[in-house]
Amino acid sequence: RENVNNFISHVLTNNSLTIQYRIVHSSGEIKWIKERAQVIYDEAGNKIRINGTIYNITQQKLTEEQLTYKAFHDTLTNLPNRAFFNKAVNSALKRMREDFQYQFAVLFINLDGFKIVNDHLGRDIGDRLLIAIAKRLQNCVKNRDLVARVGGDEFTILLSEIQNQHEVVEITERILNELSSPFSVENHTLQSGASIGIVMGCSVYTNHANLLRDADSAMYQAKNTRKGHYVVFNRRAG
Repeated sequence: RENVNNFISHVLTNNSLTIQYRIVHSSGEIKWIKERAQVIYDEAGNKIRINGTIYNITQQKLTEEQLTYKAFHDTLTNLPNRAFFNKAVNSALKRMREDFQYQFAVLFINLDGFKIVNDHLGRDIGDRLLIAIAKRLQNCVKNRDLVARVGGDEFTILLSEIQNQHEVVEITERILNELSSPFSVENHTLQSGASIGIVMGCSVYTNHANLLRDADSAMYQAKNTRKGHYVVFNRRAG
């Protein structure tokens, strides 16, 4: 009753009101409702009633949610995409500035030899391999960490609430070990492997751009050293 009274009071004060809210159907299904109300006056300018209209906008909301999901997720692996990851890194940097105890790291992963799979076995097998790799990456990290696909054969990982660089290296070595194990895809036994660049979050970075640039640079250093290797970015060395 209090909510109804507040609703009526708001309409009378502002002459109209539009609100959206969710309800739970008896079946357990969640439905979205849009409600519009407007004060009606007589010829003398006196308020005589409130007219209201209620719309079921569940399908509209579902469509909006699907579009938002597609805008921030990779359609093949269902992992977050580059846009989502960039926002997450910016949030991590903001949190680090507010909490001096918070530490994070970013891994930039490029698959070794993936182009060979695509060229010799076709894109369908390549896509299935990417899906399998995405699952292994997720199994290597904790639920609070974020795995994203940012390019054709490139993935990134945001390791959150880490203790030190040693912990990051341990996780990275676990990932390299997992990716070096054979994959079984459509009766094919495939080898992948990866090169990984690591950047430890620090106050030098003000947004995601330079941090990911350095992670990408470290990844190429790793790839040029030898396959299946990692490099921690050294800011002093550039």
